[in-house]
Amino acid sequence: MSYRVFKHNQAYGPRKGLMMKKTLIASLMMLAGIANAAKIETVVASTADRTNVILISGEIVKGDYDRFINSIRSINNNKPVTVLLEGPGGSLTEAIDIGLEINRKKYITVAWNGACASACAYIWLAGQRSIIDLDRNAKVGFHAPYYEDKFGNKKSSNVGSAILGGYLKELGAGYGVIAYATSVDGDSIRWLTETSAKDIGLTVEFFRQNNTKQESNNPAMEKAKAEITRTIGYNKTFNQQLSNLVNSGQGKSEQADYIRRSMATNTQFIKHQQDIIDRLQSR
Repeated sequence: MSYRVFKHNQAYGPRKGLMMKKTLIASLMMLAGIANAAKIETVVASTADRTNVILISGEIVKGDYDRFINSIRSINNNKPVTVLLEGPGGSLTEAIDIGLEINRKKYITVAWNGACASACAYIWLAGQRSIIDLDRNAKVGFHAPYYEDKFGNKKSSNVGSAILGGYLKELGAGYGVIAYATSVDGDSIRWLTETSAKDIGLTVEFFRQNNTKQESNNPAMEKAKAEITRTIGYNKTFNQQLSNLVNSGQGKSEQADYIRRSMATNTQFIKHQQDIIDRLQSR
């Protein structure tokens, strides 16, 4: 799987690449801003537009898969489909069903307006192209499936994680992506960054109209320290997932072996970064 940061001349959206009209975007913004609006809305492409648009906004609930299928049926042309996504999460099973349909039909998915987290993020991963619109402050966040006990406490769901892992594997995701998406518990969330996408081998397009990515001004020592902190965090989550696999009798599985290899590689990387710090401090 590859990693790319899309530049302004490779735009996905209304400004350049898909050439949607301003009226189309204005209507979608209106829909996204209405309180208690329908979860799923469709804008069928006109003669001048290159793509149809389906907007999925808000919490994913029971019945949204059927609504999504009805939205597809309302499209009466052969133009491609772009699915715009924003929302806090919701039903895992509905999200998986929607994601599988998106993947089968090779639709484009775009996190386009604020946060797309949890179940929304699982749908987003299913796109033939998965895009994050940085110009609209979009971000994509992951955590493992969970349920709430009778006291309202969030508890990790091993069954849900297994189902999610199987879904991600069906999408073609590698173990690095699966571990990244499922190793944070329900009380937390991991926001995808350009660096982490590259690290886990995830194909994702970070869209910005003006490609003004800033270079870090941190000195080499601060950068090495930051790399150590980040990698320790990865190993912590990997270790938790490995413990879960061991406790469930999967300690000798392919996924467990992959996690062990990743942790060993990370440990060597930490040592290398510490050597850099030691050399700089001795100057």
